[in-house]
Amino acid sequence: MFPNPAKEVLGINCDVEKAILKIFDINGRLVLTDLVFSNSEINISELVTGTYIIILSAENGKTGVQKFVKE
Repeated sequence: MFPNPAKEVLGINCDVEKAILKIFDINGRLVLTDLVFSNSEINISELVTGTYIIILSAENGKTGVQKFVKE
C-alpha cells in the first residue's frame, strides 16, 4: 500500500490475483468496499482526513490488515 499518508489515490500491491478490499474508519465504520487486483489504485479523495484500516480478503482465505492516513 502506498503512499502512506495519501491524499487522493492509494496504490495497492498484493501477491494475489484479486481480493476484496474494505476500508474502515478509526471508529470501525465501513466506508469503502471494492474489488482489487494485484496492482490497483483506489480513489480515496472522498474520504475525510484521518486514520483508516484496510482489510484485504483473498479468495484463497488469506487476509491482510494495514493502517493508512488520509491527508
